[in-house]
Amino acid sequence: MDDPSTEADVMDRAQVLLRANLEVARGVDLEQVLHHLVDAARDLVGAECAALMVAQEGQPARVIRSPRDEPPAADGATARWPLLSVPIVLGGHVLGQLDLFGHPEQAAFTEQDGRMAATLAATAAVAIDNAALFEQVRRRHAWQEAMIGVTTRALSGVHTPALLRELVYHTWRASGADGAGLSLLSRRGRHVRLVVAMGVLAPFEQLSAPLEESFAHRAILLGRAFQTDPREHPVITAHVGGAEVGCVLVAPVLGARRAFGALTVARRKSTEPFEPIDQEMVGAFAAQAGLALEYDGAPVGRPQPARHGASGVSRWD
Repeated sequence: MDDPSTEADVMDRAQVLLRANLEVARGVDLEQVLHHLVDAARDLVGAECAALMVAQEGQPARVIRSPRDEPPAADGATARWPLLSVPIVLGGHVLGQLDLFGHPEQAAFTEQDGRMAATLAATAAVAIDNAALFEQVRRRHAWQEAMIGVTTRALSGVHTPALLRELVYHTWRASGADGAGLSLLSRRGRHVRLVVAMGVLAPFEQLSAPLEESFAHRAILLGRAFQTDPREHPVITAHVGGAEVGCVLVAPVLGARRAFGALTVARRKSTEPFEPIDQEMVGAFAAQAGLALEYDGAPVGRPQPARHGASGVSRWD
């Protein structure tokens, strides 16, 4: 006859697993899903600590931990803990890995622990994929709303300098960046100046630098948006010493027959890099800026200076 206490334990754990599956599956926010997963997995098998590593295309792996008290020490002590590792796989593609450390009541995790963790990981794989898709749709919607707003203002005849400032603002907000700026070339094309700057880039508004020592130069040569870490370019960062910037996304602002400058968004140090959708949409906003400058009636060559109030954009000679 089966042990009633064992049967009761199995039923209890099945209930925990069902609730954990529900919590993970109902999430649409990726960060929330990941935290639900790591907490649920830890509680499900009675682990002392759970760690989740999620690999994202083009970005560093994200690691989330859920200790009961303190996480295992980083001095090799984890090697002495019982360890249960479960891959998170969807459609043959590995999304990440769930690691469970330490069991207070036994020397090692059981087969049942492994099966339950694997069941939760299967649900998590679908939930992570769905949450990532939801986040992408949300981001696209934010970019679309921003683009509609800027385009509507352009068609209503808003003065170009004011429109460009609005465009920089909407780019900043829609990208989730910590700052944004618009750089324009000088009349002779030898220098570039940050004529609009917001957020972490605001202290550098009106800063000028030789074109060849700027990210705008690289963006114009590439003819497309690119992402980089300013700390890898000491010649360029020398012009913005002390900036709390860890990642920049730069897109060229081009007209039909000439380059005007570049649109830049920036994130602080230690934050995640931009996603492909951000690169795509910053490029679209830069194209919008190019249209605005082209439409402004500048002669072939350089954009002509504009007279404006304090809220406008100072384009320069």
